[in-house]
Amino acid sequence: MPTSYLAEEKAAPDGLSSRRNVEPIEFRQLRHQTKNALQRILIHVLEAPGVSENLENQRLAHEVARRIELAAAISDALFGFTRGLEPLFVRLQSLAESVIALYTDTTQIIRLDVTAMDGWSPEREETILRIAYELVGNAVKHGMHMRLLGRISVWLFRAAGGSTVLSVANDGWQTENPTRFGEGLELVEELARAEGGIVKVTTYPQTVVEVRLPDEKIRPPERSRVARTEIEIEP
Repeated sequence: MPTSYLAEEKAAPDGLSSRRNVEPIEFRQLRHQTKNALQRILIHVLEAPGVSENLENQRLAHEVARRIELAAAISDALFGFTRGLEPLFVRLQSLAESVIALYTDTTQIIRLDVTAMDGWSPEREETILRIAYELVGNAVKHGMHMRLLGRISVWLFRAAGGSTVLSVANDGWQTENPTRFGEGLELVEELARAEGGIVKVTTYPQTVVEVRLPDEKIRPPERSRVARTEIEIEP
């Protein structure tokens, strides 16, 4: 079973490390999210059949507007840019749904499972959501590339000893080289490392990325709730 532990520091090209040290990771992640969204929008604009015809232009305009709205929904779930923050499970579900809907092609159908426990500090919730954004995005872009059907599962729970465990799995394409996931996985590593956590990637029989963060040393609620949803997402 190919497994890679990704908590260790990796060397960056000349000039990249100094730039990353200056820029806040929040800004880098926002820019990364915006870049991914614009890439998908451009692809749909350039590849749409009959773009010069009026009816097709209308359809295209509707599609562009929809994807811009999805990008805004992602920013809301991550940072609360245009509306107040919702409870963690609502934000996590909205985030995963919006990322999948934004990055999939119009012919794809992706099933999503989200299971999450509550009882985290606000600071830990922000870390969880930022990591989840990158992991779900990677699952769509890499695991579900050119697949008509697929399933992505998100689990969030407190392990024995109090550590936070966030796991994202997909049944799409497998890879022997987790580093091909690019900047998204680098951001996950950095977010986890900032809190003393580790990242583990398993690529068989399905791709699973597990992030484990240390105990927050806070007392969880007397009865932590577990919320679960299963939906089918069609762009």
